[in-house]
Amino acid sequence: MRAQAACLPCYLTQALSAARAAGADPQQQLAAVRAAARLLPHLPSTVTPAENSWRVLMEVNRVLGNDDPFRAKKEESNRQMLALYPRLEKLVAAAGDHLRMALLLSVAGNVIDLGILPNYDVESAIKQAVEKGFAIDHDQALRKELEKARRILFLGDNAGEIVFDKLLARELGRYGRVTFAVKGGPILNDATRADAEAVGLAEVAEVIDNGNNQVGTVLSACSLDFKTAFRDADLILSKGQANFETLEEERDYPLFFLLRAKCQCVAEYLGVPEGSAVLVQGGSRPAKPVAGAGA
Repeated sequence: MRAQAACLPCYLTQALSAARAAGADPQQQLAAVRAAARLLPHLPSTVTPAENSWRVLMEVNRVLGNDDPFRAKKEESNRQMLALYPRLEKLVAAAGDHLRMALLLSVAGNVIDLGILPNYDVESAIKQAVEKGFAIDHDQALRKELEKARRILFLGDNAGEIVFDKLLARELGRYGRVTFAVKGGPILNDATRADAEAVGLAEVAEVIDNGNNQVGTVLSACSLDFKTAFRDADLILSKGQANFETLEEERDYPLFFLLRAKCQCVAEYLGVPEGSAVLVQGGSRPAKPVAGAGA
């Protein structure tokens, strides 16, 4: 997926969210957004929205003098979602189809995105996911691949959200060995090893990091160890919008994408209403042509 004109306001929203998360005063917030705005004419339309977001956020971090502006917010999200974990466990245990419920709860957790949705409503997201299900639903294709999978790679997304993913990783572990990948460094509210440790992900999966702090999963920037795990996986479950943006054109890997379409661009690209939950098999739809603005 390539950057589009509608992505540009989102970059500014992320810049402001980062400044606010860092506790910046009004003048610092203005400086951060202005620094982001100066980059907009130079952002290429030939790369993914996630890659442009990373360029903007690194400049914002430089202006703020803070390489992890969301750290306190991430820790808070982990604590809040861990308090929900016993209830989420009961929902899975009570369901007739444990895997299905774990998938739905995991995608509900994808609403936790402090970059573009700082005022998320987890309770509403859980209700919506359970009642509406997936706008694109490749559940059966996923199960077919799981039956053959021995090595499952789960690409995590955000702090707090990984509490929901912990339930899903446990269910996936009934099929094969699960490796859960987090970021190699802080960016936005993306989960890192510290977040994985905080929520006890190692109880249900081997935890690795991808060796970089890029938004999404940019394979060319990843560590050799991560690339090896990616290459050797029998099934890769990719969480979140940024991972979808950066990986959906990959055709040589056994990918499934689990996400909420949180913006107009991704929703239109997928052909679903904005806010929809999707479970889509990689390579099941043709790549769209480049569209957008920028240098």
